[in-house]
Amino acid sequence: MHFIGIIAQNKTTVQEIVNYFLGREKYSILFICQSMDEYKVLPVQNRKKVDIVFVDTGENYFELVQQLKFLKSVNFHYHIVLLSTPALPRAGTIGFIDKNHMRHTLESCFSEELQARFAENKNFYPGEPEKAAPFLTNRETEIAELVLKGLTNKKIGETLFISTCTVNAHLRKIFSKLSVKSRTELAYKMINL
Repeated sequence: MHFIGIIAQNKTTVQEIVNYFLGREKYSILFICQSMDEYKVLPVQNRKKVDIVFVDTGENYFELVQQLKFLKSVNFHYHIVLLSTPALPRAGTIGFIDKNHMRHTLESCFSEELQARFAENKNFYPGEPEKAAPFLTNRETEIAELVLKGLTNKKIGETLFISTCTVNAHLRKIFSKLSVKSRTELAYKMINL
């Protein structure tokens, strides 16, 4: 049995997800929250029991990154599915559920073949030790978070009162520590730390 959690404000979106999983033996919806604040007050056992969490991306990408980091801190093994639209791509995500074609996308994502793969991964996780996050200095963390907000190196320098060359040097160190080659990869890594 896989337990589902939903964090979304749009009632139509929530209803489509609920309708899709209703009657499927392998899935059970454990909670539906309209916001992260509502999610945070759920009993701990409910938050930790969930396997798959559907999260509506909303409009504020920086806030989303913070939400995803919090979700990963609650349960490292969550499978997080972002709800978005093709017109609003999200840097740092490896995929999303298209809200305009919810049912079709859900059927594609939760096909029998993918369910089998998911079950294999699920059995693999308990034996896998949690990886320690690479250590970033306070300044590197500040710079990485400003990159996630979409600031250019020049704007980051102005914000932190440092030169653009210093920002570049910090970014090289951040990229090296996190083994990334682009800002998009950096965003993905920051979400998964």
